[in-house]
Amino acid sequence: MRGIVLILLGIGCIALGGLILHGDIARTTSTQSIDLGVIQASARTKEPLPDWSGFAALGAGVVLLLAGSRRRG
Repeated sequence: MRGIVLILLGIGCIALGGLILHGDIARTTSTQSIDLGVIQASARTKEPLPDWSGFAALGAGVVLLLAGSRRRG
């Protein structure tokens, strides 16, 4: 049973890593640009996650797949 769970987690991590590296997942940052008393304006920008996080997710997925296949077999 643990082997199947590890395999599913591994597939999820690989998919997440692929999405991060492709640029589909981004973080949004908000900065205040104008402050005139009661009038305030801010800007939101989307920044892609760093590539190392995508590679880390891919690596974790491969490790989980290998661990799951060894437990299952």
